[in-house]
Amino acid sequence: HPFTGRTLYPKAGALEAWAYSKQWLLEQHNQSGLPIFTPKALWRIATDEKTQEQFERSFLRAQAEISNYPVTPLNSTAPLEKVKAGYVFAGAGHVNIQQLLAYFQHRYRPHRLLHQSLRPLHKAPQGHWCITTETTQIKSRHVVLATGADLKAFFPNIPLRTKRGEVIHFRHSRHIPHCVSGGGRYLVPLNATGSGADEYIGGATFYRDAGVWPPAQAWKDLCSRFHWFPDIENAEVIRVWSGVRATLHPDREPLCGPVPEQEGLWLMSAFSTRGLLQIPRHARALAHTLSDLDLTGLPPESQPERLRHFKFLKKAGIDPFAGSPCITE
Repeated sequence: HPFTGRTLYPKAGALEAWAYSKQWLLEQHNQSGLPIFTPKALWRIATDEKTQEQFERSFLRAQAEISNYPVTPLNSTAPLEKVKAGYVFAGAGHVNIQQLLAYFQHRYRPHRLLHQSLRPLHKAPQGHWCITTETTQIKSRHVVLATGADLKAFFPNIPLRTKRGEVIHFRHSRHIPHCVSGGGRYLVPLNATGSGADEYIGGATFYRDAGVWPPAQAWKDLCSRFHWFPDIENAEVIRVWSGVRATLHPDREPLCGPVPEQEGLWLMSAFSTRGLLQIPRHARALAHTLSDLDLTGLPPESQPERLRHFKFLKKAGIDPFAGSPCITE
């Protein structure tokens, strides 16, 4: 979905990115025959007066400024409890990431190279890059570092911040048929049939901690944020998944484009919590750029060169792309 934070006014380009991603996901769904994309309405709910006011202001602004604005107010937020206001975005959807990755693994058979197994990227005099692992060597004119938090291993000066979070798969007897986003957490029904044993994905916890929270602590945090879910404390936890997201500060935009002064080296990273929204369109733009070496198709707000203009880096005399221990000429 194209909405983040306590606002119903989408960021510039978010609606276009959502439309592109949805169409692309439906194509993968139809081509693969796998249950990759399931259309589901999204409820954006306000659980406090401040969020309620922010939602109302941003909703009225978007209605006035955006043609065919795809959000409508909810007349009733039943069966959710302790909700002050709600809005519905009918065009959202649930993506089965495991099925999507399994399809790509089968179709393209990619080689996944972990940075821990890589020796330094080496630029040969002939102009190609050499990627050397413990078992093989790959030569290429172009290398795309499509990585998340591991990008710091290649460019330690990039202002990339990492936060850990848990996503929890649970079962509950209460029936909620819609995706819900509110109070800093989201809920996705997996098989919400009202049969008395509905399953959900809930997430995500959010903290700056090198250590991993125990499952019980992650569930306690989630329950405190899910106070709008009836009787949440009596749900049955099935599985807890923990991961790290990487966000570029201060502008929180992704990195997609050429590394300055490193011909043939490209970045595609820092999508933070908006991977499904932004990655498909950025990947297509990057593929076209690599085909004809025309940078005009890449979003300017995502290109790595902009980091050199960050005031706090310039003031400290830091070049975000200098001094990499993993890249040599």
